[in-house]
Amino acid sequence: MLHSMKNEGFSNGIYTAFNPLYCVCKVLGLVTYSYVQNKSNNKVATDYRPFNVVYSMVWFVFCVIAFTYTVCCLHNCDPQLLPDKLRTASYIYYTILYGTCSAIFVNAILSGRKCPLILKQLSLVDSLLFNQHEEESVNRKSMLASVAEIVIAFVVAFLLSLFYIYSNTEDTCFTTCLKTLECVTTHLNVMVVLLYCKFVRVTNERYKHMNKRLSSCITHTCTNNCLEYDNIFHARSTSVRPLRVSSIYYRSFNGSHFRSLRNILSELNYVVSLINGTYGILVLLFTFWLIVSIILVLFFALFELEDSRYEGIGYIIVFFILLIRITSTCHTAASENDTSKLLVQKLLLQDGLKSHDITELKFLSFQLDNKPQYSACGLFELNLSFLCSVTGVIISYIILVV
Repeated sequence: MLHSMKNEGFSNGIYTAFNPLYCVCKVLGLVTYSYVQNKSNNKVATDYRPFNVVYSMVWFVFCVIAFTYTVCCLHNCDPQLLPDKLRTASYIYYTILYGTCSAIFVNAILSGRKCPLILKQLSLVDSLLFNQHEEESVNRKSMLASVAEIVIAFVVAFLLSLFYIYSNTEDTCFTTCLKTLECVTTHLNVMVVLLYCKFVRVTNERYKHMNKRLSSCITHTCTNNCLEYDNIFHARSTSVRPLRVSSIYYRSFNGSHFRSLRNILSELNYVVSLINGTYGILVLLFTFWLIVSIILVLFFALFELEDSRYEGIGYIIVFFILLIRITSTCHTAASENDTSKLLVQKLLLQDGLKSHDITELKFLSFQLDNKPQYSACGLFELNLSFLCSVTGVIISYIILVV
């Protein structure tokens, strides 16, 4: 155990940021590891036990049984109560829903050690980027944001599920048990989406803080330049020899500062690659699940409107909000790289830079050319352009469905 803590331990701060979401995912079987805290060195380590894997496998079996039960209900339903179009659409919808959920548990079992590796790398970045007060503040805010997100997700899911199950009609073969299983599976998928967005958001916060450090260099340099220009202007107007600003005051940074930022950027880019490697397939699956669900649930909603039922509208709104959430979070995180490049270019134009500073800034600029992107197995990038394309496709299919 001590050997495990030494190799895989990470700071208590990053544990604090992820702990609320981790606890929920642990109960739902979406993670296959446990946390072990060591009070002597204020570190947290991951503990792998067979029980964790077995617990996730139980949830996987639950998905398989639920899907089998759903298929049997649809197959045995009277064709007069469930037309062929609705039956086919239901087969597609439930296959994608339970298929995505099953893949989530398979990924949790096979890739269980990758998530702690991401946390370990983020902890390393924090040690290079933050002081103790900054680290505590950032992680505390991240924890509160997670708590608020979880509470909102559970309240919305509970109200939608309650309304969806309450509006159950036996004459269409969608029994209370079937709808309950559907609601539970949908919530499992939603929690994985939130977990993925959490990793992206936490990484983005580190990119932002790195940009703050670059901005502070520009601010200090501009302030000192203004003092230098004011001295020269004052000397010319009074015919007095200009006073030179002390070199210590003039430069609030040096080459080692920029080299430190290069190390931080390298570690952050590695975190992005780990996130893409761990969640690449899942991103592809739950993005496809959201897109298809929006279209098919709308198709079901058109039939429900004939009976003055509106339970499908709420799920359409939730699915679309999740799609916006994923793409906007990834787009914002990737756009921080463009901000970094602009800041580095502005720094290169400042006065008072030594040759070593310029060299380090140029290397930093070269690193920023490799823009990190969040993608689904490299097939497409998650950004606002992708959201616009998907929205156009959804609107086109909606017109055809109507």
